[in-house]
Amino acid sequence: FLANWVAGSSWWLSATFVIPNVVEMVLATWLARHFQVVHDFDQSPQKMLRFILLICLFPSTAGALAGASLISFLEFSPFLPILLMWFVSSSVGMLSLLPLLLVFRRDRNLIGLRTTTRRRLLLYVAIVCLSTYFALRYLPFPFIYLVIPLILAAVETDTKTVAFLIFLESLVIGVIIHMGFLKQAMSSENGLIFLNYLPILVTFVPVLVLSASMNFFRSQDRQKREIELALQRKHNDIQMIIDNMPALIGFWDLDLKNRFANRMYLDYFGWKSEDILGRHAR
Repeated sequence: FLANWVAGSSWWLSATFVIPNVVEMVLATWLARHFQVVHDFDQSPQKMLRFILLICLFPSTAGALAGASLISFLEFSPFLPILLMWFVSSSVGMLSLLPLLLVFRRDRNLIGLRTTTRRRLLLYVAIVCLSTYFALRYLPFPFIYLVIPLILAAVETDTKTVAFLIFLESLVIGVIIHMGFLKQAMSSENGLIFLNYLPILVTFVPVLVLSASMNFFRSQDRQKREIELALQRKHNDIQMIIDNMPALIGFWDLDLKNRFANRMYLDYFGWKSEDILGRHAR
């Protein structure tokens, strides 16, 4: 209500935004709890896509339907232009804010304390701000360039950094649009003004999915390393047990090549492990 009233809308028109916004918030909260996507929404691309569709886009659609119906019923504006504009703007707001809030709620530490993390974050903040301003002011098809630093951040950093950069970029875009620096291709007269903001939505979705994919690959690599370390510890334990057995123990495979010999076996024949490993029985 306050945001629309400060932006210049009448108090009655601003009040009509309250009910659809409440619908969006209540529906998004219920869906997040029902499908339990709060804690692991960024751990795989499938979970991120489910989060985007269910928690971001679906409540935005419900809010857009409610808002457009109410505003058209009160004869403030036609139904379809408001529906499309509401959906796009609300979806951009959901995608830019919800991931950041969920990560902050889960990790309790948005940026981290390490110096390298802070320096990398500040570097990306500068790149995002400068590239967004320069691209929107001076370059054709500016949203193509806006996705580049976000993709680099998704590949190199974690979800906390990516979510913060998306939120920051949305703020910079909003300020530039509000100041009139962005030349809009579509006007409100033809009902296609939502197309001016649709590229923002298209920019954020693949970045979030890519970030979740990188988290999934990092998790897989981490699990693989943990398994390899566990197997190495088991091998060392078995090796220690067999080396201390009072017997000559050696193992040859079906090709009659040595795969293992304990310490007593090596000491008896005066060999080293590298001398016998892979050696043919003949």
